[in-house]
Amino acid sequence: MRNLWNALLICCALMALGHEAQAAAGSQTLEAVVLINRHSIRSPLTGNFTGTSIPYTAMSRDEWPDFKVDPGKLTPRGALTAQTFGAFYGQLYQQAGLLPGTGCLARSQVWVHSDSDQRTIRTARKLMDGMTPGCSYPVTHVAQGTTDPLIDPVKAGVCELEAGPYDASQDALLGSNPEIVFEAYRPSLEKLQDVLDCCKPSLCRKFVGKRRCTLSDLPASVALDGATNISENFLMEYANRFRMRDVGWGRIQGPQEISHINMTHALNFWSGNANPYGAAVLGSNLMNRALTALQAAAQGQGPVFSLIVAHDNNLLNIAGLLGLSWFLDGYQQNEVPPGAGIALELWRDDTSRQPFVKVVLRAQTMDQLRNNTPLSPDGTNPASSDQTPIACGITGVENGCSLATFALKVQGALLSQCISESSIGRSG
Repeated sequence: MRNLWNALLICCALMALGHEAQAAAGSQTLEAVVLINRHSIRSPLTGNFTGTSIPYTAMSRDEWPDFKVDPGKLTPRGALTAQTFGAFYGQLYQQAGLLPGTGCLARSQVWVHSDSDQRTIRTARKLMDGMTPGCSYPVTHVAQGTTDPLIDPVKAGVCELEAGPYDASQDALLGSNPEIVFEAYRPSLEKLQDVLDCCKPSLCRKFVGKRRCTLSDLPASVALDGATNISENFLMEYANRFRMRDVGWGRIQGPQEISHINMTHALNFWSGNANPYGAAVLGSNLMNRALTALQAAAQGQGPVFSLIVAHDNNLLNIAGLLGLSWFLDGYQQNEVPPGAGIALELWRDDTSRQPFVKVVLRAQTMDQLRNNTPLSPDGTNPASSDQTPIACGITGVENGCSLATFALKVQGALLSQCISESSIGRSG
């Protein structure tokens, strides 16, 4: 009988502890968010093969479809999908208590910044239109046509990217032999060849010395360079709601094939921007700004919501610094789709009063972009991936990291010479 009584006591104690643990796990307050976002759907970028005047578009025999906007500009469809995604964030952070259900936070509580090009500025505006309709928060940016040190500290002259350490750091992720990479991704590149019907005579003459050639005839480094820079165009065509007969000239069946074609793009962008040295040089300024915002918010100072709209390479820099890696529904590993965002969320445990950070990557799926699908935390959600930053965690907080530990790890990864407190830009 005594054994039975002891067993009952232990059982009751364990049940009580379980209830306390559940209460603790659910007793958290969201205090601030720093959202680092990629721009939404854009038209194809212009660009030439390295060391030549031959455009990447020479990889296709056919003429590319017209997006009806200048190269690299946010499309009207991109503006719509950005606003739709913003509406989702608005609902999400209203439910979490960060944003008011009605009315607007004071301007001092919200900071919105973007790179200086049209696609990032307009994405920032449309995200906020969806998130906080009628509040009209200003978007700060440096003068258009100039380089923002927060987004590209190397081009802005804040610090230098040394070729030797960069190449070594990238090779550690990718390998130094392009022939091996080409063979590893041959199925994806062969599908890309089928879609492109590569290549135009100008490209063949330059690299093969004859009028006709295919992707596999080109030097592996040239083929990979072209594939990396051209394959995302088909994702943009699909997301921009082109007729299927115009997506890849009718030679692509849907999102699965688009994802397959983008394997090389995702791999090269990841290795080029998330490698430890490149991420530290290119991402330290932006990551330092985000960390400073979280630390200030934990002290009850500064904005409770910060949005920074930049580019896929910037998100990959942050991923490299924080040790993040993800799979999003329908995309390649570590791919950064149009409109994707890394949310650095500052929470506080209501019992211990200790602040901690959660990191979540969210993006609209290809079909959600194409159809401009309405999203809701209680209904259709975007693709997402909860991340554990730099392999740190605290007891009882899933995918969380104490702010003190997070700050220590981040500061250890940053390069002080690449951090500048100079121009943040003007409202526009």
